[in-house]
Amino acid sequence: MDLNGALAPDYVFYDDYKLRSLLELQKYIEENGHLPNIPSAKQMEKEGVLLKEMNLKLLEKIEELTLYLLGQDKTIKQEQLKSRLLEQRLQKLEQQ
Repeated sequence: MDLNGALAPDYVFYDDYKLRSLLELQKYIEENGHLPNIPSAKQMEKEGVLLKEMNLKLLEKIEELTLYLLGQDKTIKQEQLKSRLLEQRLQKLEQQ
């Protein structure tokens, strides 16, 4: 097995994992031109790529994306609920 001794990045799902805000992530990308914990193209070209390590880093990014997506889904549902409540209030006011 190629991943002997490698730990899957499930730590991303632990409560104490510091997931950057999307704003922090955007700023990092603007300043560095690549994702955090992923080497730049220039660095990969110079040093090469260890596929086992890169696969684990990419899995980390997929897990982070999943957390971002779940957070956005929660926010969307909250906003939809607020919108429905406001629509109901508006209908009641219009009926008066």
